Amino acid sequence: MNWFSNTHCNAFEGSHCIASGELRAVALIAKCAIDRGTASLTPTPVLIFVDATSEVVELDWRGTAEEFAARLVSLPHATDESSASSSEDN
Repeated sequence: MNWFSNTHCNAFEGSHCIASGELRAVALIAKCAIDRGTASLTPTPVLIFVDATSEVVELDWRGTAEEFAARLVSLPHATDESSASSSEDN
């Protein structure tokens, strides 16, 4: 699935919603939660869901927060036309 930087999403750390909004912003918050969990023996799962479809967003969490943020920049920004064609594909 191709994700758009402005896809509206929610991030959860365990059962707690930690962020809501456009994917790019939500993903950065989720990355911080994932990085905090790496020091734990039992890290809490962190998942991002697309609001419109409840699909899980799969991202490459490797690297530093800066490296992760740089990869997010490459996500396209949905326009009205691209959003419409994505809806028609489903």
